[in-house]
Amino acid sequence: MVLYLILMVAIFVVAGVLFVYFSSKKQAITTDQILTARGSSPWWQVTLSSIAVLMGAWALFSPQETAMIAGVPGCFAFALGSVLGIFVFGFVGRRIRKYLPNGSSGTEFMRLRYGKLSYYLMTIISLIGMGIMLTSELTGISSAFNALWGIPRWIVIVVVLIGVLIYTTCGGIKASLFVDSIQTAVIIPTFIVLFFYMISHVGGVSAVVSGVQERAPQLLDWGYGYGWQHGGGFALGLFTAIFVDQSYWQRAYAVKDEKNMIKTFTCVGIILLPMLLLAASFGLIAAGTIDVQNQSIVMFELLNAMAPKWLQVIVLFMALALIMSTASGSINGITSILAVETKNLMAAKSHNGTVNGKKVLSSRLGWRINEEFVINFFGRVFSNPASIFTADMLRPELQNMEVFAEGMDNMVGAHRRAAEMYFADGSIEGACPPLKALLHIMRDGSYEGKTLDSPEIRNLFMLESIKNSEWYAERLISRQQIEVNALQHRLHEISDSPAKRAHEDSELAAVKSELKYKKSLGYLKSLAGTLGADPFVC
Repeated sequence: MVLYLILMVAIFVVAGVLFVYFSSKKQAITTDQILTARGSSPWWQVTLSSIAVLMGAWALFSPQETAMIAGVPGCFAFALGSVLGIFVFGFVGRRIRKYLPNGSSGTEFMRLRYGKLSYYLMTIISLIGMGIMLTSELTGISSAFNALWGIPRWIVIVVVLIGVLIYTTCGGIKASLFVDSIQTAVIIPTFIVLFFYMISHVGGVSAVVSGVQERAPQLLDWGYGYGWQHGGGFALGLFTAIFVDQSYWQRAYAVKDEKNMIKTFTCVGIILLPMLLLAASFGLIAAGTIDVQNQSIVMFELLNAMAPKWLQVIVLFMALALIMSTASGSINGITSILAVETKNLMAAKSHNGTVNGKKVLSSRLGWRINEEFVINFFGRVFSNPASIFTADMLRPELQNMEVFAEGMDNMVGAHRRAAEMYFADGSIEGACPPLKALLHIMRDGSYEGKTLDSPEIRNLFMLESIKNSEWYAERLISRQQIEVNALQHRLHEISDSPAKRAHEDSELAAVKSELKYKKSLGYLKSLAGTLGADPFVC
């Protein structure tokens, strides 16, 4: 049975590793892609991935246990709390992503908006929450395999954890998104098949209702107060958990743009609601038909009591898919938060200040390394790096603020003079949108009322923003026109040739055919993703 477990895990591991291998051949995998896959994933892939992550422990264990404890009211509160959180997250996440386009987590927004104390508090809560989620997932799946196949729990935990770590280490969130999509294709059909099998096996819905009314009638009572209390508490917890779980923020940044983000999480919520209710129904089926020994693994006790071996294998494969997707989300989320925190510990962002009433634009220095960075990395070169790279060397303003302010003025002045040359010769008009904005800021200090820290300016540097700009459209049209002009020139050469050769008729037809294609809208669309051509030289 251990071999079957390893083979099941290996299927998803191989899929993830192969995806990373072939993706890296097309494009180098950067740190940002590993942490957020920023703006590179289609909405449907992020939708499928989010469904897989959300349906992990939430669908395998919690709804059934809620059904057995809180009944129908608890089930609906559980499902509605989860779905409402997803809908709200879609809108809130969109606003935060627009405000912080280069961010990677909700914790970074907390730092900028509410300060360090709120940031550290949310970071701690996020890490604890994802750690608990990961632990519960591994504990749950190990209990399921132990109940059905008798595999020791520690073996299940080790095998699953190693499998997830292999493909998440290779490709980060990009690999998880791909594998999650495959896992969702396994999860949803299996859930539906299992539901109809169980219902038919126990004699239909009426038999389940009769059994529950006989064994635990309060579970079907819409006025069951404890059910609403239990379910409401669960719903509130699930609603808030979504906002502190980094795995959802990663998917918010992974989707291509803000418009697709709303579509993504709306679809997730619509699909998730019936699936959670379907999962909860297994708890009611168990309450009306069998004596449950462990409410945490109700579904698997039902399988053990009623299902044939072939169905048990399929459901365990589905359960493994669910847990691996959620576990990879938790691991990626924890990694992302630690990576961001490490950056914040080893570098500090420069901020503007004032000296003698005059503003000093020290934010132009960007991020600067600090003592922590020096100790961690320069120690490989120097025996005592802290004595060489002292605090006042890393932050020259500590030596003499007035001298530092004068140096910053010289640097800003050099920026201004360099930018003015682009305005003087008119080449500013040929600059791409982010460079144009940057040159205006270097000369004037702002662009259309926005500064370097404005989200609108930073968003200009995103790939999708450049590809959707008029500047890029003009480059593609220029590239097309160059191709058309070259073919027209060749066409005239063949037509005006005084000595006709035998092959010229066929060449003439070929050039006309190619010219027709190069003039078409289809060819223009095919140029998307290329550099195009500079309109100034066409």
